[in-house]
Amino acid sequence: MSGDHGSRGRPGPSRRPTVLFVDEHGWDCFFQLAGGLKRAGFRTVRVTLTPHRRAASYLCFDRTVSLGSADELRGLADHVADERIVDIQVIEALSVATVDGLARMPDLTGLPRWRARAAVVDKPFVAERLQAAGLAVPSILTGPVGGPDAVVEALGLPVVHKVRTGSGGDGVEVLHTRQEVAEVVDAGRHTDATFFETFVDGRHLQFGGVTTGPDDAMYLTYETLARKGHMGPASEIRCLEDPQLARVGLGVADALEIRGMVNVNVIRDADGTDWVHDVNPRVWGSSMSLRAAGFDFLGAYVDFLRGTAIRSGPPAGYVGTLVDVFPASFQMPRDGDSRLVTRLRFLSGAYPFARWIGPRYVLHELGHELTRNR
Repeated sequence: MSGDHGSRGRPGPSRRPTVLFVDEHGWDCFFQLAGGLKRAGFRTVRVTLTPHRRAASYLCFDRTVSLGSADELRGLADHVADERIVDIQVIEALSVATVDGLARMPDLTGLPRWRARAAVVDKPFVAERLQAAGLAVPSILTGPVGGPDAVVEALGLPVVHKVRTGSGGDGVEVLHTRQEVAEVVDAGRHTDATFFETFVDGRHLQFGGVTTGPDDAMYLTYETLARKGHMGPASEIRCLEDPQLARVGLGVADALEIRGMVNVNVIRDADGTDWVHDVNPRVWGSSMSLRAAGFDFLGAYVDFLRGTAIRSGPPAGYVGTLVDVFPASFQMPRDGDSRLVTRLRFLSGAYPFARWIGPRYVLHELGHELTRNR
């Protein structure tokens, strides 16, 4: 069952440019980016596989299309036929289906760019491309593995088991013993849709940016200090000035032909090697919160969409800045804090976004938080 809901209906004669968002559940960074784009004059359309929240539909998006399953993305072109789509923001698990569903639309100048991004969802493909470009990637095993001993002999312990096209840490597990590897293999949980990967121990670092090519980009290198849950979104980060990591991030974007927003996750081992273990060709969780450190990634993305030069250079004094990521950091009670104190802290975290993104997004987030904690 699908449905179409919108605060302004379908586009009128002005044919304002549209950014399409596709997800299977609510992603905070999608709502943030959509709210900022609406304020910048773009239409924002959300396609989701879960029941939508009416507040999000009216406050963050111009239209929301609810689909019953990923199979319905085959007819996506019919749902957005009247939109002038200039870019897409889509979770990895739905990226290929989204691009295929849009392919029937005429005059989609961004289609080659979106196909390049969609190819990035296949992690073994990414590993092959990056290794060919001289970048460090963990060793992997795909297909039949011949039993747990073969996995352990090839990759050692611990070892990581992943799905090929997961989103946001879904389908990732670290296996510490041969018995755990055997349980995965013997139970049939290792299939053509999964792979094994060498476990790398070290610092978790990230590169985030907006790029139109090797010579035109705004980016930041940073370190994840805390997360909301074990595999959840970053809740606290530290801004770094790390030329080595910057070269890796820009090299990844160039090797994979990613244009627009890109986020690269690496693990730096004890020898100083940056092992690329995740690439996200879309908006990432801390991108809008980094405005607190002076990085306007929303503005840079708007420049990209308009085809103008991306706004220059990093701000002064950003190195070492600690950033609490909204809303993840502000949803977790601190030791000894009452519910009232936690909610007051959430309000303080939301306040800057009224200036950066707009009050409509803040109203949505406050309403969602009050509902979540009833």
